Amino acid sequence: MTYKEFEREVKMLGLTYHYNYCFVSIYYPTHNSYPLAYVSKETLNRVIITAVTSLLTPSKNSKLLTLCCKLAKTPINERGKWSDL
Repeated sequence: MTYKEFEREVKMLGLTYHYNYCFVSIYYPTHNSYPLAYVSKETLNRVIITAVTSLLTPSKNSKLLTLCCKLAKTPINERGKWSDL
């Protein structure tokens, strides 16, 4: 999964994202100070899901976890360029 695909899917869930030097963080739009999840930009298979995901429906939670795992499993050099909101 590329960063562009990930960004599109995150937006379709009604969520937002932000890139910093080592992670992409996913947020619920009205709670930008509480990340729902982090995916490492430097290490494969590194995903952190937070307890704040209780803000989401079970269906959105499942979709978010699936998206994060797909991105985390993609080799770093195959993810392409990332943008930021």
